[in-house]
Amino acid sequence: MWGVRRYRAIGLGTIFSLFAVLATGGTGASAQTAGGIEVLAAGDIAVCGGRGAAATARLLNRHEGAVLALGDLAYGEGTPWQFKHCYDPTWGRHKARTWPAPGNHDYRTPRAAGYFAYWGARAGPPGRGYYSFDLGAWHLISLNSNVAADPGSAQDAWLRADLAATRAPCILAFWHHPVFSSGPHGGDERMRPALRRLYEAGASLVLAGHDHIYERLAPHDPDGRRDAARGLRAFVVGTGGARLYRIRRIHPLSEFRFRDQWGLLRLQLQPGAYAWEFITVAGQVRDRGRAHCVARKQR
Repeated sequence: MWGVRRYRAIGLGTIFSLFAVLATGGTGASAQTAGGIEVLAAGDIAVCGGRGAAATARLLNRHEGAVLALGDLAYGEGTPWQFKHCYDPTWGRHKARTWPAPGNHDYRTPRAAGYFAYWGARAGPPGRGYYSFDLGAWHLISLNSNVAADPGSAQDAWLRADLAATRAPCILAFWHHPVFSSGPHGGDERMRPALRRLYEAGASLVLAGHDHIYERLAPHDPDGRRDAARGLRAFVVGTGGARLYRIRRIHPLSEFRFRDQWGLLRLQLQPGAYAWEFITVAGQVRDRGRAHCVARKQR
């Protein structure tokens, strides 16, 4: 099934429909299929009075699997009231299977108090905003792009230790501010040190939001150079429900961009490989492909 050239993005046709979904149930349930774990992701989600979050929540209703919420979850200030009245009635229906990362709007409430109160232990240790967990053969890392991640910071020390400890063959990391993007916010330098740690550890995928577009970037190193052998493939998925942005200057790494509809990135995380689709709220698949994981050097 996966005998294709490394990182070659090809049409999958009905690849996802070939797998019979076997939901595991319970808190933090994920969809275990014959081919791996299903994951759904987007950020920039819930605006009270807006239609977007309700539309993407209905799309979540139709798919099993773990949900990654990529920051800016409750507009515009991430207050407890906004989490209760904007996020909870929509994406909150899937809270038990969601792993979050905080965004800058969530931090407009001091110390992201609304975010941490809403998620509790699900967001990791109180006030920190970064944590990790395993899904099948994959190690997933949620990082906080609103606090320091440079060498010498607490988050950097934690990330180095976490990467050294995992023996998972494949790694996916997610946070809010992308390092590279074709959206109006553009790239953000604050997470480049974390990207370097992940690259050195052999991580395969990085997901972010912030720019309200969908974009797939070619496998690359932390300096933005294409690296087909060991590079990280990055996705910007700021299409969870907030007002969509226009594409600005196209980044040299950009392989596919879309900004016309809200939607979700759907991943199939298999042992040693992964597949992706971007599904719009109208049910259209606008991007798809598959690749092998980066071959990690075990220590």
